[in-house]
Amino acid sequence: MNNIVTSCTTVCGLVLGCLLALLGTSEHNRHFTSNTVTHIEIEDDRKAQSISLPLRFELTLKENQTYGVFAMLPSSQVGFSGKGAYTHNHQGMMFIYDTHTPLELDDAKDGLVEQLFVRPGAFDGRMKFVELGNDHAILVGHKVALYLKP
Repeated sequence: MNNIVTSCTTVCGLVLGCLLALLGTSEHNRHFTSNTVTHIEIEDDRKAQSISLPLRFELTLKENQTYGVFAMLPSSQVGFSGKGAYTHNHQGMMFIYDTHTPLELDDAKDGLVEQLFVRPGAFDGRMKFVELGNDHAILVGHKVALYLKP
């Protein structure tokens, strides 16, 4: 009797494991974070100025060629989350956003820099993805370079 129960339990476990492997959602391929400072130069006809703001950034690249992104300027209390599709080839990565959701925080500032930071399309386009080994990488875009770590 014990042999029958053990055999049935083993077979059920194997079948369940195979079904989960075949029908389960794709696991995250890589999750990166970056805590850095963004430096923004504003050139006006009257004066030139620059500001530096801390930036929190998280990027999850999934095996099914989709991504999730979270970006926030903690000092301004503005940010966004989004998701979309990406492609990766010898020229770099192309990010095409699908959804873009600005964070709704009570203390959010409403300046020009903050508005530009949370606009739709703030994170899309072609970027270079430079792997540094040990799962570290640099994501280099037209106006951004982010050091990413797991």
